[in-house]
Formats: sequence, C-alpha cells, structure tokens
Amino acid sequence: MNTGSCHCGEVAFEISGALSHVHYCYCETCRKLSGGAFSVVSRVETGKFNITRGRDSLHAYAPTPEKTRFYCRTCCSPIYVIATAQPEFVRIRLGVLDFDPPVEIAGHMWVSEKPDWHIIHDTLPQHPGWPDEP
Repeated sequence: MNTGSCHCGEVAFEISGALSHVHYCYCETCRKLSGGAFSVVSRVETGKFNITRGRDSLHAYAPTPEKTRFYCRTCCSPIYVIATAQPEFVRIRLGVLDFDPPVEIAGHMWVSEKPDWHIIHDTLPQHPGWPDEP
C-alpha cells in the first residue's frame, strides 16, 4: 500500500491504485497556493484513495466552483483536489507522497499562466491549458 501525509503528520492517506501521468501545472491557483513556479500533479481513482488519519483536520477551500482543494488545518499541506468535471478522480501533488512512485512525466500544463521568470528547459509537451488527454 502506498501512503502520503501532510508535513505535520496530522493527515495521512493510502493509495491502492496507480497514479496517472504526471504534469507540471503552472496555473495561477497552483502557483499562489504552493508558492512555487508550478505544482507537480497526478490523478488517482477516487475509490483507490483513502484518508487513514486526520479527516477532521482537513480544511476544504474552493478557489473556483469547479475545484475543491483539501489542506491540513495545522500545517496547510495540500492533500488532494476534487474537480467537479472529473469526480471519479482525486488529484494529488506528488510532494505529499511518502513513497517514490514510478511515474511518467507527460508534460507541462497551463503554460499560458507560467511566470516569465521561470524557464522550461526540457522538451516535454507544453499545453496552454488542460492537456487533451483525460
């Protein structure tokens, strides 16, 4: 079983399924909420994601009507995101995983919102918004 947790350890989760392709996301929301140039995100099927500790420590924040983000109330680590357009998936940031998953980096998304001070140095596909893949 693969696990993940917040920085302070209040919230923990298990993933029993495979992660989807990974994208670097440059959308303004991810940048503002992470404090970085991008977030490293993947999806897992909702039924294969389970909060094992700290459900009461989760705080829900909906920056848009399309997405609800869940954070640890204590340390503010981002735990997962639910998008109304794809409720069958949970989106997670790889930085909260407690294991080193085998992943395939699929590309960069929302590069239309990428800050000018960040330069992409690889040849992965760049998408102005959501990639065409599911």
